[in-house]
Amino acid sequence: MVISKSVAIAVRAISTSVSIALLSQITSVWIWAIFSYTGAHLSLDVRVLARKRNSREVDTPVILNDIPDIPLDEQPQQSPVEVHELVSRAY
Repeated sequence: MVISKSVAIAVRAISTSVSIALLSQITSVWIWAIFSYTGAHLSLDVRVLARKRNSREVDTPVILNDIPDIPLDEQPQQSPVEVHELVSRAY
């Protein structure tokens, strides 16, 4: 996928430096086709990975230890506005 994108970028750079308008129009169309092709392969790779994960072919770590609860203070916390005055009250 990376190779095809780099090839597409190189072709686009070369076509813009050449003064043939038809060549730059053709490469503009082909670049979108290359990106679409690589995007489709990326989508298929994600689907294959999801299928393997659902069928348990991929090793997923199992966490057996319990995570302790976060202790909360007995007093409610003050908001930042209450702690720091934004405008002095003495005018």
